[in-house]
Amino acid sequence: MKTISDLKQIIQQYDIAFDQTTLPASLLGYYEQDDTTSYILLSDDIRFQHNLPRVKCVLAEEIGHYFTCIGNNVPYGSNGYHRSLMIEKQENKAIKWAIDYLIDTDLLLDFLSHNTLAKISDIADFFQVTEDFIIKKLELMKRKDCFWQLRDEIYLYLMDLPTITIVDIWDPDFYEYLDSY
Repeated sequence: MKTISDLKQIIQQYDIAFDQTTLPASLLGYYEQDDTTSYILLSDDIRFQHNLPRVKCVLAEEIGHYFTCIGNNVPYGSNGYHRSLMIEKQENKAIKWAIDYLIDTDLLLDFLSHNTLAKISDIADFFQVTEDFIIKKLELMKRKDCFWQLRDEIYLYLMDLPTITIVDIWDPDFYEYLDSY
């Protein structure tokens, strides 16, 4: 499982400048890159929330920008709509990187195979991330496949997100459930 220390190690390894500072209220983190240096800023506000999972997710997302963006991909002269689309695309790439880095799919499946009654909050506690990150991870997994094998005939079924459904594929009730769709 990834920790804040792992994230700090990446910052050091890739020589990313890091600081906590006052940011606009709508920003918890900020990434920027110039010709020579990459910068990550975390809002002072996040430190006062005493919410380690949130800090971990925000920091991972900002590091995700380092790995998924080349320079500043948002043209300065672009109109509001085009600029918004470019920013959203960059944010989605960075969030996906952060989610995949913090929540290993195999470890998630292993956790669920041993905790078949787990809720989103239980998984978030295990990975020390926000519930939102867990839901996004499951949504990313759902794009690849709706069924993920946990063990033998026991599968994670992702069609009812954010509800986690773990099923025995040989259970007749499950087939009735599928027919209801």
